[in-house]
Amino acid sequence: MDRTAQQAYQWAIENRPSSIAVGLAGDSVPCSFQRKSMAETRLAQSDPRFRDGYRVVGIGEKAGRRWYVVPTLETYLKRAAETGDLSHAEQ
Repeated sequence: MDRTAQQAYQWAIENRPSSIAVGLAGDSVPCSFQRKSMAETRLAQSDPRFRDGYRVVGIGEKAGRRWYVVPTLETYLKRAAETGDLSHAEQ
């Protein structure tokens, strides 16, 4: 595995998951959810081929917490290898 891509992924998950989040069910842009269950429900309703490569992560605390659907590490690394683009995770 590419260590640079792994580090970029980890940084994005911990600091800015919105930078790698994906849109669901026809959304052209990623959206945040106020509750984890909302994000999990939308992900569960998506195409099974899509849903297996993504997960729900949260950032923030209490009322300010937001949930995003992001690629798993494996999906992220595959996409990074194909495109060579890690620009979304500027540290």
